[in-house]
Amino acid sequence: MRHNREYTLGEVLQQWVKTMRMEPKVQEQRVIALWHEQMSPMISKYTHSIKVVKGVLYVQIESSPLRQELTHNREKIKQLINKELGIDYIQNVVIR
Repeated sequence: MRHNREYTLGEVLQQWVKTMRMEPKVQEQRVIALWHEQMSPMISKYTHSIKVVKGVLYVQIESSPLRQELTHNREKIKQLINKELGIDYIQNVVIR
């Protein structure tokens, strides 16, 4: 008699994402969501665009003083996002 293994919906979705090679896009969407969750509403308000390319987080900020402050805190931002993701996905943060 054969035993069938039961899979959770999460396991099936993870396998499907890997099979379809969608992991980078899924991670990018998670990073964008984390940015808006973890940053203050003011920072989120002045954020014009966010994208991730090859492990580099590019964030475009409309306010010059805010942009300068975030530039000084790039390492903290990287650590915060990687901690929330549970992996070292972001290698660098570029604030424009």
